[in-house]
Amino acid sequence: MWQVTVSTVAPSVAHIERMAPLQCALAWSLHAADDAIRRRLVPTQTDDVEQLRDAFVRLLAHRGPGHHLFVEVTLLKGINDSVEDATKLARLLEPLRASGSDAKVNLLAYNDNMVQGLAATGEEQMTAFRDVVMRAGFVCTIRYVLSVVCEPCVVSGREAGREGESERARERKFIRNQGGRERNKRTLSDSGEREREKGGGGGREGGRVR
Repeated sequence: MWQVTVSTVAPSVAHIERMAPLQCALAWSLHAADDAIRRRLVPTQTDDVEQLRDAFVRLLAHRGPGHHLFVEVTLLKGINDSVEDATKLARLLEPLRASGSDAKVNLLAYNDNMVQGLAATGEEQMTAFRDVVMRAGFVCTIRYVLSVVCEPCVVSGREAGREGESERARERKFIRNQGGRERNKRTLSDSGEREREKGGGGGREGGRVR
């Protein structure tokens, strides 16, 4: 099986058809099964989601049995994260399975970048969304944002009154500081090893002299 995956928003049927010769797995950045919502999130879309899905069905059927489509959905609070949205997603993907192929759904946590009107879905709601998709018979996983480790730095900076410094700048500083600490640990560890080696060597020589 291929080790490379190409991700695409697949704005049109023609776009999907041009991907047919690619020797790789495919991931569809769908984000919403509802056309109105998806056109808001993916303004380049020109064909309806059902038409796009059918194009993927044909592509996978041409490849033969055993192939599947990764489906990526970034969940946004109050926009595409309801149980109804999850049900629509499962219904949209059903023809993939019926055709002998399959779909594996990845739910992505939104990485907040201060865009007005967009916010991350809570963990409880993400889990509820996943459960609906899984009950429909699809593999569904949740991919959380790793950058949340920087949150204590952001909070402490705000509490300290450094309002002039952006949160993103504080995150970068936090990461740099963490990297510096790791380098210091390695330096101290290496120094300790050298000292132990010297001490061990001295003891052996002393033993021979005595």
